[in-house]
Amino acid sequence: MANYYNSETVLWLNGEFVKASEAKIDLYSQSLHYGYAVFEGIRSYKTVSGETKIFKPEEHYDRLRNSALAMNMPYTWSNEELIKYLSQIKGVGQWTVEMILMFTLGREDIFAVDDLGIQQAVCKLYKINSEDKKAMKEKMLSVSKKWSPYRTYACRYLWGWKDNVPQTPSAP
Repeated sequence: MANYYNSETVLWLNGEFVKASEAKIDLYSQSLHYGYAVFEGIRSYKTVSGETKIFKPEEHYDRLRNSALAMNMPYTWSNEELIKYLSQIKGVGQWTVEMILMFTLGREDIFAVDDLGIQQAVCKLYKINSEDKKAMKEKMLSVSKKWSPYRTYACRYLWGWKDNVPQTPSAP
């Protein structure tokens, strides 16, 4: 039988994340016999303008939530809890989880302090020195507090502002 797990693999079991190597399941578990799983594939498409969009994100989230309920998994986790748990997955860091929270789950109060574009925009707009990364992030978080509970929208405006290159008029 193939082994699909390595020493870093983390599974959801009995209401918590556990290492796959430490996971124990009762032989009579419904999960084992009925194959319950929380999985939902995301489909995307390109618009005429070339922009990538997620196909029916609300329905996707509803199916994911319903699968979680069937497994007795809480789906009302806070942003901080989701960041904590999902960051345990190898290769998934805080920034990745924040992007999922923003663009897949539609969470409105996420401030991506580790995003380079956000750092550049906030430092430029608020004249924050970026040499001391810890101090910079603290100042950025302080600035972002006034945007709560809509910091996701602030991030989108900051990315747009940073990427907006003013066009200089051409000479006649």
